[in-house]
Amino acid sequence: MAKNPNHVRIEELESRGWTRELARYYLPRAGGGWYDLAAALEVEKTPQWQEDKAYTGAGNSFTFMKSDLKERGWSPAMIRDLLGDPDLVVDHNQAGTRVAHLFRAVRVEAAEATPEFKERIAKAGARAKRGKAAAEDRSQEVHAAVQERAARLRVDPPSDLATLRELALAHQEDLYLVRGEFGRDVAGADAETVDRWCGNYLRHVCSNYDALLAEVSSAFRGVPGVNDVYANVVRPRVDELVESAMRELRATHSQ
Repeated sequence: MAKNPNHVRIEELESRGWTRELARYYLPRAGGGWYDLAAALEVEKTPQWQEDKAYTGAGNSFTFMKSDLKERGWSPAMIRDLLGDPDLVVDHNQAGTRVAHLFRAVRVEAAEATPEFKERIAKAGARAKRGKAAAEDRSQEVHAAVQERAARLRVDPPSDLATLRELALAHQEDLYLVRGEFGRDVAGADAETVDRWCGNYLRHVCSNYDALLAEVSSAFRGVPGVNDVYANVVRPRVDELVESAMRELRATHSQ
C-alpha cells in the first residue's frame, strides 16, 4: 500500500520544531505511528503552539507527571484543588489499565506562583517538620525503653561444656523433626557447627531473649526504627552474653 502523502513520522515533525510531548498533546495518531501533516500545519498557526514551541525549545519539559509534582512539593489534595483534571491522560499499556496523568508545565508553574500554593506548601513543610520532630522523640523513647529491657537479658548456661553440647545436639535434632527435615541428623557435625548450635541453644533456651524479644515486638509493633534498635541494642547484647558464657565453659573444660 502506498504511503499517504499527508502522513508523517515524528522525526519529520521534530524537524519542524515539534517535540514528542507536543505531538502527543496536540495531534491524534493517524495509525501505525503516523501523524496527520495537515492537522499539524493547522496547529502550527496558533499562538498557543508558538508559545509552547518556544517554551520547549528553551529546554523546558512540556508536561509534568504526578510523580514530578510530588517532587516539587505537591500533595494529591493540592493537585486536586489547584490544578484539577490533567491536561492529558496517556496509556502505559495497550489495555489502558495503566495510565499517566500529565499536567502542562506552564499551568503548574502559574499555580505555583499563586499565594494559595505558597501558603499550602508552607503549611505542608511545617507539618512535615513537626512530624519529623515527633518521630525523632518517639525514636529516642523507643531506644531508651529497649535499652532498659536489654539490660535485663540473662543467660544461664548448663554446668559444663559437655552437658551444653549434649543438650544443644538434642535440641538441634528436635528442630529437624519440627521442620520436617527427617533426612538430617547431627551425627558427624564439625566443631564449628556444634559451637554454633551451642550458641543458639544458649540464646533461645538458656536465656530470656525470646521472651524479651516478644515483649519488645508487642510494645513497639509498627514503630519506625524499632528493627534498627533491636539490631543495634538487643542482638549485640545477647550475643555478648552468649559468647561470655561459652568462654567460661571452655575455660572450665580445659582445666
